[in-house]
Amino acid sequence: MKQKFVFIMLLVFLGNLCSVGFIIDSSVENTYDLVKLDEVFYNVNIENQAAIVTVEETFINNLDREITPRYYFPLAEGASAIMLRWFQNNQWYQANISASPQNPQGGPSNQPYNIQQYLEDQIPTIFDFPLDLPADDSIKVEFTYVQLLPYAYGHVNLFLKNNYLSLQSSMLSHQELNIELVSDREITAYTIDQIGSQFSEIGVNQVHTHYEIWEAPASLDYDLAFSLNQEELGLWSMSTYLDSVVDNQENGFFTMIVEPDPSENTEIIDKVFTLIIDTSGSMSGSKMTQAKQAATYIVNNLNQGDVFNIITFASEAYSLWESHQEYNAANQQEALSYITTLSAVGSTNISGAFDLAIPQFNNYTEDSANIVIFMTDGEQTEGITNTNQLISHISNLFSVCDAPVYLFNFGIGYSTNEVLLSTTSNNHNGFATYLGNEELYEVITEFYNMIRNPVMLSPEISVSPANILVDLHPVSLPNLYKGKQMIISGRYNEPVDIEITFSGLAYGNEVSYQYSLALADSSITNYAFLPKVWAKQKIEDLLREYYTYPEYSSTAQELKDEIIELSQLWGIITEFTSFTGDGVDNYDEELEQNQVEDTSVISLLGNYPNPFNPETQIRFEVKEDINDIMFIKIYNLKGQLIKVLEVKVNSKGQYSVVWKGDNQNNKPVASGVYFYKIEYANHSAHGKMILMK
Repeated sequence: MKQKFVFIMLLVFLGNLCSVGFIIDSSVENTYDLVKLDEVFYNVNIENQAAIVTVEETFINNLDREITPRYYFPLAEGASAIMLRWFQNNQWYQANISASPQNPQGGPSNQPYNIQQYLEDQIPTIFDFPLDLPADDSIKVEFTYVQLLPYAYGHVNLFLKNNYLSLQSSMLSHQELNIELVSDREITAYTIDQIGSQFSEIGVNQVHTHYEIWEAPASLDYDLAFSLNQEELGLWSMSTYLDSVVDNQENGFFTMIVEPDPSENTEIIDKVFTLIIDTSGSMSGSKMTQAKQAATYIVNNLNQGDVFNIITFASEAYSLWESHQEYNAANQQEALSYITTLSAVGSTNISGAFDLAIPQFNNYTEDSANIVIFMTDGEQTEGITNTNQLISHISNLFSVCDAPVYLFNFGIGYSTNEVLLSTTSNNHNGFATYLGNEELYEVITEFYNMIRNPVMLSPEISVSPANILVDLHPVSLPNLYKGKQMIISGRYNEPVDIEITFSGLAYGNEVSYQYSLALADSSITNYAFLPKVWAKQKIEDLLREYYTYPEYSSTAQELKDEIIELSQLWGIITEFTSFTGDGVDNYDEELEQNQVEDTSVISLLGNYPNPFNPETQIRFEVKEDINDIMFIKIYNLKGQLIKVLEVKVNSKGQYSVVWKGDNQNNKPVASGVYFYKIEYANHSAHGKMILMK
């Protein structure tokens, strides 16, 4: 049976909640004395759902003593921190990326209730400032992250948690929100809860929002939502070709996303569905309650045409039915009644659960989407207890199935067997997800909503000419579901026109779709974030592989080293890296302060884009009839001169020069803040710019 498909090429990240950061005094152990937040400013640039967010905060030390400041920034799942800098003692400093994990102190277990409430189970980015902060002194912090915004059925969201009342009820002197949104697809709706639409200029493909408030508590969250025209699905692409890259490999970067037609024209593949629930004693309390709620939600949201079963396991394993049953009102009610009887007691017999579940798939074909969701909070203590033997046993069970079975493992808490869960899911067409104790219901139900309506199974991608696209991620493409998007990122070695074939299974038949893509042959300013998208997806693939090996094995260490190298090269924080204040750079105060400038001859017009990657255009105006060469000097944060550019001036007017993010030897420089100074005779002008790789 054929299916109607439409593809779009655009950008999406997962994750939906980022908050204002806070500072405590880390010099006093086991205390969380908070420093007063005085100002907060969000600057948000969204390009086709890709958001670069800079949160600038000013804190005042009101603790009547000198403190050692520690900064916490709650970062959403899927968002990537790319820069942290701060202004202190009349100087800007920028944090480096260290090959060490986050500061282990101040974890969730010993945080006071108000901080736990504010963090909402998020794991924050933690940064220890290298300089103490005197009483009544201030510090300004800029935290920048990139996030591909969550997308479903044409709707996009960005949630900025600005409600700070659980940490501070006193007034802030200034709060500001600035959003620039540009979309190739028509924007059909745009809202920000709490502040209304009167602060926005809304166009067909562009929106600008500016909101300010003075002398008020930080009591408003900014919940941005916009919708895209679902009739505009087409063949889009994003690519950029850099003049140089930090790793001396392929210069081209691209991201594409595949999305099925969301209309009724797209047929849904029936599911053969099994839910396996751990009911051992360690699941007691909230975890068991959430597991039962998640199972209830799934049973209430299966599709007509699906067949399903429920397996539970503790010391022994039990099956609701001997085989999968049709989803109808009677079977739905029987399953719901069974779920209410579940309780947590006994040990953990994982092999027994799979012994019951997997043989039930033996007679199903590729006409259906054969799916297992497995949830557990512990390691195997009954049945087969050796991890390698258990992995082999599960593989043998899957090997006799007539069609692919997709295994999705969910580990709850900190006592799960990550090697087992990651390896078995990777081996059997799925993935593993690791949750906190209070995340089970939300994550399981959201995941089920994603896989509820499959439209293509076992997808593959091929390219002609071959070997143009390299280093594609994810390595294993996930199934395609209605209303959802598949992100594929990679690099290319030559800017040529290519043909991409995307193929997979639908109702047992192979279907394929072709389209043409023109890869960019130059640097595209609006797509400067694509290298970070690629690096993040590669890191995620490497992490999945890392967790399939024992932690201290040589292979795991090699993968960890590669992740750290990617993190430092491309400026993306991972679980193995962190921001550090050790050896931070500072710049000559004179460059930032711009003390006294004579604008009668030279007037600075700024640089665009800013932030930029890999190049930016520095612009200025000459107000006298001058026929000479002017020099533009570029400095790093240390105040070191790294590049001199020349511009021939022949009269009054506006001039510009391009800086390609390189030094005097034409070698690329690292991400960071740079300063430029335009000089002529006794006249000069100064500016600041940010290079992001």
